[in-house]
Amino acid sequence: ELQALGVKLFKGDVTDKESMREAMTGCPRNDEKAMLALVKPFDALLPDSYTSEGLRVIAGTTDLGDNSKAKRELGFNSRPVNEGWAETVKHEHEMAMLKK
Repeated sequence: ELQALGVKLFKGDVTDKESMREAMTGCPRNDEKAMLALVKPFDALLPDSYTSEGLRVIAGTTDLGDNSKAKRELGFNSRPVNEGWAETVKHEHEMAMLKK
């Protein structure tokens, strides 16, 4: 069941981080929707550079990275997100059961 959730989440059914978080946790994103409704009218007043992507470019951050040092020094080996997510959820569930 957990692996099926991971497959559903990471094969394109969920398109953005907020929806993914909502699907994984089951918690609706009402706070984010309220904030979006408050700030949306001001979008037209801000320059294009104030979009989330524009701010990342200005700050000099990027989503690109290099894991060669982690592979070389720590033996890091990446795996599909849905595989890791299923293991994480299983572990968290086991930990929650131990606390009961």
